[in-house]
Amino acid sequence: MKQLLADHIKKVFACHGALDEQLVDMCTKSQSSRAVDHVDVMLHVVPTLYVDILRKQASDICDKLEDRKRKRRNSGTGLSTDVALTITEEACQAAVQLSRICEITQKFSISENEISECEIHLIL
Repeated sequence: MKQLLADHIKKVFACHGALDEQLVDMCTKSQSSRAVDHVDVMLHVVPTLYVDILRKQASDICDKLEDRKRKRRNSGTGLSTDVALTITEEACQAAVQLSRICEITQKFSISENEISECEIHLIL
């Protein structure tokens, strides 16, 4: 039973043209496959699109919380909008800081200021 489930999962999530446990030369044999450089995602997508999506999602949650409070006509004991926004902003700042650390570690030469910047971001 476990093997049937594992085989089904492999079929569902398999990429067309991908080979099991083998590297594929994406330039010559990629067929319809696409490659994503995860470092580029971390450097460019996370601090821009990902952070914006998180902030938009937090705003939507706060709007829903405010609507619930208005309908019930009391303050309630649930998650407050201030807490939701604070948590989201901390998560956004952490994502941006992690992206910055990845940017610094990709450099050929790292200055003392950049090392201390990494230490500050990793400690906080």
